[in-house]
Amino acid sequence: MLSYIQALPSEILGEIFIACLPEHDVDRIQPTQAPMLHMLLCQICSGWRSLAMGNSFLWDTIVLPSEENEEEEGKLGQFVSSGGVQRWFGLTSPGHLLSFGEEGFGLGNEDPMVQITILSIVSTYASRLKHLSLVLYHSHYFALLDGVHFEELESVSVHSSTDALDLGRMRTPFNSESSPKLREASFSLIDILPLAIDLPWGQLTIIDAGLPYGRPLAFPDWRAFWTQCPNIKQATFVLPWEFTRRHSNVDAFSYPSLTKLTLVIPPSPLRMKRKEKWTIFARPAAFTNLEHLQLNLCYGREPPKPLLHRLEAFSKLKSITIQGCNSFDDDSLEYPMEAKALAHDLDKQFHSLRSLNHLFMPYHYMDSNDIASLLHSHSPTSGYPGLNVTIDAGSIENVGIWKRKLEGERFSSIASRVELVSWEQNVIYSGHLASRSVSASSAQFASNYAKLPFH
Repeated sequence: MLSYIQALPSEILGEIFIACLPEHDVDRIQPTQAPMLHMLLCQICSGWRSLAMGNSFLWDTIVLPSEENEEEEGKLGQFVSSGGVQRWFGLTSPGHLLSFGEEGFGLGNEDPMVQITILSIVSTYASRLKHLSLVLYHSHYFALLDGVHFEELESVSVHSSTDALDLGRMRTPFNSESSPKLREASFSLIDILPLAIDLPWGQLTIIDAGLPYGRPLAFPDWRAFWTQCPNIKQATFVLPWEFTRRHSNVDAFSYPSLTKLTLVIPPSPLRMKRKEKWTIFARPAAFTNLEHLQLNLCYGREPPKPLLHRLEAFSKLKSITIQGCNSFDDDSLEYPMEAKALAHDLDKQFHSLRSLNHLFMPYHYMDSNDIASLLHSHSPTSGYPGLNVTIDAGSIENVGIWKRKLEGERFSSIASRVELVSWEQNVIYSGHLASRSVSASSAQFASNYAKLPFH
């Protein structure tokens, strides 16, 4: 008698295999750690082995991890030099698109021969690459890729090695002719600015330059970016330096393309002499169609900065997300004060941001009355959909306390407009007593932050 799993059609079983892949691409292949999921699937039985070996989606991604010691780096170099990447990709069908590269944290591989081999692999599979991630070691690193075409390339990640030297203007093989489908670029750069890297900036629509210890843009660089990149729809940046009085007379120009902006607020060493007034929301680029704003706060409790009066210019703003880098416990004082200040200001000025329909932010259960008052003042009307709030409660215990708050009289008519997020189990508890999975964006942000050297 067949078991239920044996009776499954191969198509469904193959989808289950894909669903079991690690969430992060860098965890798919760990040459220094065994066994990997792919190997385990191949060891169950001959049928599973045949099915796994013939499923291109299991073998179409390699992101080489940054190893922390010489022994593991040596094993990784051996995997690359011995043809491991070619054998891995050899299990995909000829027309299947691939993702390849190196993880953006750490030194990268210091062996020059491994670096050359990686570029050779890139050249070999260039016509099939959908995503490429590379660590830069010097300004001429891309010379071996001159003339190579990346017809299917959609996104590229560029990282500077933490010990890289001579990184000035970076010439790359990516341009409108060689990479006609390139639309997305992300950067982990320490001492150089994104615009110092030659890319087809005019055709890009998504930019991520939000490395917390990256270099904040000054006014000329901020203005130059939006001038040279007219089609950006989603952008992530470290919060630029505040603009001085000598820039106050510079005329703002309309930038209608941007709909989602994420700003990473760096930790204290980069903020000692900063006094944020959020002037970047006013000039030089006026984001007339901005719908989603996210603030990632990489620091502890500090006096809040006035924010709402700058946001009032965004008449189409639909959501605001405030995320911290900490998982909050019962006694934590690390809940961002910006969140509390914004909630108070929105409650008092309830006619502001009438297109706003969702807030996501960490909030302490002891201040639950703030949320109740905010939701009552932003109830649905004939011309307004009403405000919904997702609260990052921190621990599962805090979720339980928040749940009891939502069952109280103050929330009797508004509990259905509240959702509770716990980083501990990555789930949402909604006010109408249903649970479901939540996007891992908050957990991923915390995970990335934990890898940074100052943490």
